[in-house]
Amino acid sequence: LQSRPGLMKVIIRDTISNWRQSANALSVTNLSQPDAKSTMTVDTLAESLAAELPGVVSGWLGFVSNYFAPQQDNVLNGPVGRTGGWGFMSPIRFNLADDEAIVLTIDDLGAEYAAIQLCDVWMLAADPQKHLSSYTSAQAQPNQDGTYTYVISKSDPGARNWVDAAGWNRGWLQFRWQGTPLTRRDASGLVRSMRVVKLSALKDAVSEPLDVTPAQRAAMLRARADEWRLRVAAP
Repeated sequence: LQSRPGLMKVIIRDTISNWRQSANALSVTNLSQPDAKSTMTVDTLAESLAAELPGVVSGWLGFVSNYFAPQQDNVLNGPVGRTGGWGFMSPIRFNLADDEAIVLTIDDLGAEYAAIQLCDVWMLAADPQKHLSSYTSAQAQPNQDGTYTYVISKSDPGARNWVDAAGWNRGWLQFRWQGTPLTRRDASGLVRSMRVVKLSALKDAVSEPLDVTPAQRAAMLRARADEWRLRVAAP
């Protein structure tokens, strides 16, 4: 990476398909001037950040309001291809009553990383130590045909792959496929079905039994909390 005068931001994304994997280590070395001292004071940095803040806020407001395109509630967008070999993404702006659920069935079709995540209207994720609001394919239970069915709702319906809405009726739901085979050129087959159903009719909308007990769910949440602490642990 060749630097230039002034501020430069480098973002590193470490995608972990299994939360029991260890995060990559990262170090930064200035090869051209290893003993160089920063010429920017804390006050100068604070002033620069304050000047950029209005643009950041307006940019984020525009992003959450027009995520890929103006969205209708409970309508799946995509999957859309992403540049740079990032695979595909499919967002949904959900709006569910207390007695409703979204049933989403996807196929990873050989993707190295496939994951679902729920967040609020500002795209803030729920506390992963308190809510099962995201799954990678390594954490989810597949159907017999290799697809994955997720049930998104506020109350626990007993589904194995229950995505906890964390008390929110409105928010965002997104699925990502990354590391897709190089031979894949389109999104056909990634999403098998998506629909909104009443919780009272859920047993007829899924092929799996809705038999996860409260004790089993609590054990799943404890295991997830352990995985999260391992994921964010300092080296």
